[in-house]
Amino acid sequence: MSYSVQVIWSPAIELVQSLSAYLNKSTHSLLHLGNRWVETTRQELTDGFADKLESKPPKLWDPLYLLIWQQLLKEQVTADAYLDWLESQDADQITTQLSPYVKKFPKQLRQTLGQQIELLRLWNDQYFSRMDRTVLTQLEEHRQKAEALLATMPGPELIEQVTNGLRFEPVDGLTQVILCPQYHYQPISVYCCFQGVTFCMYAAGRTGQPGTLGDQTTEAALSDSLRDTTCLKILRVLDGQTKPCSFTQLSKTMQLDKDTTFDAVFKLRLAGLIRTHVHTERLFLYSVRREAPAYQQYLQLSS
Repeated sequence: MSYSVQVIWSPAIELVQSLSAYLNKSTHSLLHLGNRWVETTRQELTDGFADKLESKPPKLWDPLYLLIWQQLLKEQVTADAYLDWLESQDADQITTQLSPYVKKFPKQLRQTLGQQIELLRLWNDQYFSRMDRTVLTQLEEHRQKAEALLATMPGPELIEQVTNGLRFEPVDGLTQVILCPQYHYQPISVYCCFQGVTFCMYAAGRTGQPGTLGDQTTEAALSDSLRDTTCLKILRVLDGQTKPCSFTQLSKTMQLDKDTTFDAVFKLRLAGLIRTHVHTERLFLYSVRREAPAYQQYLQLSS
């Protein structure tokens, strides 16, 4: 079994990603942009819109990414053009386009889409359209470089390189992985699994040098993980395994609570020391990336 890989990018994707990052409070402390970005952005929004996002945080509908992808198969789309097109579609048209990839739809699909469009328009007007456009230019450069690299290596290897350790396993039904650089969720790579298609939005970073594509292993992150005794213990456990381990297995083996295990695993992923084997959105396993440069530093420290 195998799947194909396609590299895409559009301002419309970053529009949705940026609002998602703002709404996802559980990740704010993990983002490079951090809580300061959230607070600064909050001040840029009107009180009514900010209160709406704060009091009843809506959940963005993941298939919005599929609809952007389908539009990109026809032409490049801006954030405004995507929202205009989405508003022009009725429920039957959306259902027809998404039915190959989506099992369940909201009961009031047109109403749900109307609410999402309203949120995204307000977000676009008050934040996204005013952000530094250099970010978008660099994301397009990252897309171009990733696309060029895809012609030189197998798709799964490219994915692991640009995500610093994500490996999408060729499970039954998976036919394509859509790879897209993103800025707002960095250093986290975000993925959504649909029927037959997985969307992976990787942390491209903002360096001004597209040649650094996918190199999220910073000296600071590596140094931090190698100074952490819990990280080192988890590495030793994984290094001694003959097959990947689940998060629950790690937590039980290490006799650690879930929060402590999560923090250590996150540091190891950021440092590029471990591989995440993704089977579904809720089923993933971990192994050591012995071929990664960071692993050699770990060996030196352990000797």
